[in-house]
Amino acid sequence: MNFIRLLAVAPLLFGLAASQETSGPLSPKEALKTFTVAKGFRIELVAAEPDLLDPVAMAFDEDGRIYVAEMIDYPLGPPAGRIMRFEDGRATVFAEKIPYPTGVMPWRGGVLVTAAPDILFLKDTDGDGKADVREVVFTGFVEGN
Repeated sequence: MNFIRLLAVAPLLFGLAASQETSGPLSPKEALKTFTVAKGFRIELVAAEPDLLDPVAMAFDEDGRIYVAEMIDYPLGPPAGRIMRFEDGRATVFAEKIPYPTGVMPWRGGVLVTAAPDILFLKDTDGDGKADVREVVFTGFVEGN
């Protein structure tokens, strides 16, 4: 069976039924009930608050893990952004204290993260779900909007 994994960042963005009357935001589980899914597919919740805060980018790696860049330090800092990893129903802080991360992309068994002025390479080499490799692969981008 095919399925769609839902990262519940903002359920309203993904389409509540037009006739749905609400007095406020729905919980992620309530929002799931409002979707119409094509026959042969299913939808499942992968992540929601409090496991996920201020997401700005996400990507799936070759093993189906989800990496999410969280810009929890915007706009006033100090640098407190992080990369979360979601796998098998578990949320793990993959890397933290990343200044204003804006992008994440799987690469060579880890992830590239854009965090001006740098592009970082983060990788977990000991299997604990946390990045123990943190290398600057390129630097020199202007910081700021």
